[in-house]
Amino acid sequence: MSTEAKISPYEENKDKKQDTSITDLIKLVATSCRLDEKQREFLAKYKEEERKERSRLKIPEKSEIIQMPLKLHSSETLVQSVANLGFKLQPVKTPKVPLHSQSGITLSRPSGETITFRKAETGRLVIEASNVSTIHEIVQRHTIDQAINHLKKQCQSVEVKKVTNGYIIVAQEGTHGQKDGTARITTHILKNWVATVDVSNIKGRRCEEIIKGLSGAIGGECIEVRKKSEYFQLPTEEKERVYV
Repeated sequence: MSTEAKISPYEENKDKKQDTSITDLIKLVATSCRLDEKQREFLAKYKEEERKERSRLKIPEKSEIIQMPLKLHSSETLVQSVANLGFKLQPVKTPKVPLHSQSGITLSRPSGETITFRKAETGRLVIEASNVSTIHEIVQRHTIDQAINHLKKQCQSVEVKKVTNGYIIVAQEGTHGQKDGTARITTHILKNWVATVDVSNIKGRRCEEIIKGLSGAIGGECIEVRKKSEYFQLPTEEKERVYV
């Protein structure tokens, strides 16, 4: 094996303190206060009465919108992937503007569930949904689709297998005259957010190019790299170049 890497499609939140929601603040206050038994009973009774009243008036339960920033700049490939999950594009505000230039687009499922892709000030995309599992489902589907498309262009064979915690894609390079060997690329796409990539059967630093190409294809960035002994072994022609 040459190199292992982890690729994340999510943008790191560098200012988490300013991203605290009202719900988080309520939880913070609740955990910092010690309620006695009578107060807890009163609070539970109040919540139950509120729930019954909302049900009687047919008022839907409030749902907090979750926002997840991505490293992608364009929504076009995301739209293609979510279509496979049953989402359909809703009419956009500016029909004459190309999809990739829209400031925000909304898609929905027949069940009524909606998601929104909007552009942040940085130009990168943000996914908005009512639950985090939907966001992970979308990002995983997009990562799988783009990884397969990219590897099919680069490799002779590509196999996809569904496992308990995600999908495993195994790609094998053909004999293209590479002096450092024919790479075997194993990509494990987990259910939550990360993709682990293992490049084996080659020597030298070409594994970096392979990982960089795959990372760019799925719209992510490496968050962790582990170089193995083969990484530091130069192919024969490179050794000759160095020592001649």
